[in-house]
Amino acid sequence: MNAKNNRLNHNFQLLYLIVGKCHTADSAYAVLKDLQQDRELALDRAKSSELRTKAKQLSIQKRIKDAENQDDEIELLEAKADLMDMESDIELSKKNIASAQDELDFINKLLEKVQPHRKYKELSDRDAFEACQSDEWKYELIERATSNILLTGSFNPEDYKNILRHPESDSMLNQINDFKRSASSNPNLMLDTKPVFQVELEKEFDHLLLPSKDSSTLEKPLPLIDASKVVSINSKKKENQSNEPTN
Repeated sequence: MNAKNNRLNHNFQLLYLIVGKCHTADSAYAVLKDLQQDRELALDRAKSSELRTKAKQLSIQKRIKDAENQDDEIELLEAKADLMDMESDIELSKKNIASAQDELDFINKLLEKVQPHRKYKELSDRDAFEACQSDEWKYELIERATSNILLTGSFNPEDYKNILRHPESDSMLNQINDFKRSASSNPNLMLDTKPVFQVELEKEFDHLLLPSKDSSTLEKPLPLIDASKVVSINSKKKENQSNEPTN
């Protein structure tokens, strides 16, 4: 859903789609710090913008007064129209400020809950962001590979090259090969890559973000895909090729 409602990201997006993409608590912390800085900057700029708006508002009011004194109907109408536009902008700005503050408050709550799970929390933020890259890319590349194995039976050549470049490539390939063997014997195998910190965050906040299961206003859910009936792209190609008429 693309509707922002005066926000950069909704709480659901922050918890499940942004932090939820991270594999390590330190990476989640880094992403949240970026978002925190963005919202804080937006709120700081809103304060200076408010002063500029006030100055423009006083200037327009002076134009209206001058136009009334000079009996200049055209200037008076234009000044009043400018004032109406500005008042609309002020109302929208108030909504934006309130939404930015709400978003920042939730980001700060997530940061507080992520902090105890961080591996490199004793380091400075700059050093911690660098230190977490190896683990984050390790789990990211493993997830990409195992996801592609489930869907296609193989994984992307570029991901394979990046895995080989990683310092822990041997252990990564062992995990991927173990998963591939399990997937070949169990068509219902599903990925379970959610880290502990994400599980804890969802326990803490999902009741605030998701409607009650008892609610009569819930929309009918879409049917779940039966993993046992999912056919890989490679298998489908082979099936189509075997069904082609021979000359």
